[in-house]
Amino acid sequence: MHPLEDALQFIDGRTSQRIVDFVGPVITSGMMAGVGIMLAKVSIDMARKNHIVGFSSMIVGSITYLLTKNLVYTITVSV
Repeated sequence: MHPLEDALQFIDGRTSQRIVDFVGPVITSGMMAGVGIMLAKVSIDMARKNHIVGFSSMIVGSITYLLTKNLVYTITVSV
């Protein structure tokens, strides 16, 4: 299952599948990459301003990704 499909399951199973089918895997992967880049910038800025919160968020996110290989879980846990 694609990570965007996981995120959209909260909306409605049928709706999410239609959206993913409509935009295709290339667009959904690009969207996930864009979100990842923005979150990486935010986490670096946060780590500079508040070291404890910023670095703990990065560590928890890294561990979550290594254990699950799921970007939706990683984003949810690290934020």
